[in-house]
Amino acid sequence: MSQRHTLIGTGLYDIERAAQLVGADLRSVRRWLKGYSRKTKRGITTSPPLWQLQYWDDERIGSDYLLGFKDLMELRVVTRFIEQGVPLQTVRATIDIAREVIGPYPLQSKRFLTDGRGIFMDAVEGAGQRGKLLDVRGRQFVFGSVIRPSLFDDVEFDAQGRPQVAAEALSDPRWTKPYSGLYWQLDQVEQAGPGGGARVGVLRSRSLWDTSLALEADPLPDGAVHVHEVAGPQGAPLLVLERGVREAAGGSPSWRLIVAADLQPTQAASDRFTRVLLASLAVLFALLAAAAWAQVAIGLRPLAVLQRSLQAVRQARAARLEGAFPAEVQPLVDDFNAVLGRNADVVDRARTQAGNLAHALKTPLTVLEQAARAPAGGGSRVDLPALVREQVQVARRHIDWHLARARLAATAGLPGQRTELGPVLHGLVRVMRKVHAARQITIQIDLPDAALWFAGEEQDLQEMLGNLLDNACKWARSVVRVQAQWMPQMGQAGGNAHRGQLRVRVADDGPGLAGAQRAQAL
Repeated sequence: MSQRHTLIGTGLYDIERAAQLVGADLRSVRRWLKGYSRKTKRGITTSPPLWQLQYWDDERIGSDYLLGFKDLMELRVVTRFIEQGVPLQTVRATIDIAREVIGPYPLQSKRFLTDGRGIFMDAVEGAGQRGKLLDVRGRQFVFGSVIRPSLFDDVEFDAQGRPQVAAEALSDPRWTKPYSGLYWQLDQVEQAGPGGGARVGVLRSRSLWDTSLALEADPLPDGAVHVHEVAGPQGAPLLVLERGVREAAGGSPSWRLIVAADLQPTQAASDRFTRVLLASLAVLFALLAAAAWAQVAIGLRPLAVLQRSLQAVRQARAARLEGAFPAEVQPLVDDFNAVLGRNADVVDRARTQAGNLAHALKTPLTVLEQAARAPAGGGSRVDLPALVREQVQVARRHIDWHLARARLAATAGLPGQRTELGPVLHGLVRVMRKVHAARQITIQIDLPDAALWFAGEEQDLQEMLGNLLDNACKWARSVVRVQAQWMPQMGQAGGNAHRGQLRVRVADDGPGLAGAQRAQAL
């Protein structure tokens, strides 16, 4: 009994009664308040209720679908929107969006208007100010200064039912200036509907002068607002809003209020903005192109200097690359100058070796020349064949020595010329084991896992290692040990893995040399 007493004075309506009170279809009201599901190509689509009912979680209410008074008022507005032709999707979106701005039950506010297609909200800018009109679903402001007069300004009727417009309400001087771009007009509609006739321009603003606004006849229920774009006086494009009005007493005939504004200023501003935007983009493109060209020109200028330096070297006008280069190019220049210096050293050594060889061969050639000029039968006891063999051997020793020295000097430190130590060493060990097989010499090899490289030709490496191994096997009692390792260049933090020396140590267990003999041998 206590719960029943607490509900006294509370407005509660079931769905059937609420539909009757707002004049809506019962089936539609159920869909709006309960939600519904429909089958589409993508499957089952569910639409939730437009809002939660006022007492949906009140334990005193036994039914989940009893409406409170706020629900009834919200349902009334929704019904009027639907009657004006507003799609249900627009109504649903308006409720969801407006709830974030206004709060629960937003449609009870007087800030909403409709033109039959969309819903507008009066977005107040500040205290005491007239706000803008916001298209709620599109979230875009519309021409409030144009639309508002057609929606809010009252049209009064005299005793005969003829409309009148108060002159004091039209404070904008453009209403009276001919072809000013702001117009209003009242048409009398004899019969509502698409085929009804009309008296055009019963009342109109002075700004229309001797013209009138001609619109296509379309169904226009009382209070509904339609928006059009038509050609107005002097062919100017106009944004036109029309609304059906009727005398409060519900008399006949009905009237159509038309308000129009010239779109040319807006279009001109848009065109100016477009031109400024295009000009700005063109200037920006030109600046970016100039900046890109300058960047490429300045960035590649050191390469042009490098190219001229290379041409000077190739034409023998310079011995090395000269000029100021950036830090990114300077290492390349330094390496190239090092190569040029290396080549110059090779040429100098070749000239020196050629001169030394020439001087070394001069003596054997002089001896042979003197022997050839000696008179025959002059009592000379010189054995000419032996002399020739002796001097040829001297010349051959000089030639071999100088060739070996030149080959060693040319390959030492030559970039890209290197031979792997492991395969050459294993091949020499196999040969030595066969040569000294009768003595059963054990040859041990100790090499690191990483490959070791000799900076020179394979022939030179075989000649050096072959002599050392053969000598060790010749004097060893039973064991010859070969060890090799890479010695990084000292004087740098942690050494340098790419600069250093290859050290090969060949040892045997033979008698060796005494100190004096070692000095004599070296």
